[in-house]
Amino acid sequence: MNNLWKIYEKEPLEFINSLIHVPSMQRLKDIGMNCGVEYTAFDFFSNIVPYSRYQHSIGVALIVYHFSHDLRQTVAGLLHDIATPVFAHTIDFYHQDRLKQESTELDTKKVIEQK
Repeated sequence: MNNLWKIYEKEPLEFINSLIHVPSMQRLKDIGMNCGVEYTAFDFFSNIVPYSRYQHSIGVALIVYHFSHDLRQTVAGLLHDIATPVFAHTIDFYHQDRLKQESTELDTKKVIEQK
């Protein structure tokens, strides 16, 4: 993750650093951005690079902060996938929400408010 930080900021941002250690963010380390395609036998996906929602969320936060320097928007960017389930948006197909992809975001507020 240090390389990701260095792309956007010279030093780690303490307010982001403190938030990425909460259990809800740590959980995202085990949830892939690729929605499970890395587990298929299709040749097209055979060389896909694993990338976690955790890495993605930190990257989003750093990009938002780099361009806005707005703390609230940066935290929103960091937490935007906080409620994402395993296999992510494949759950939207299950909930018949594949076009809007909002069903996986229904619990975001609840997860953020948990202690």
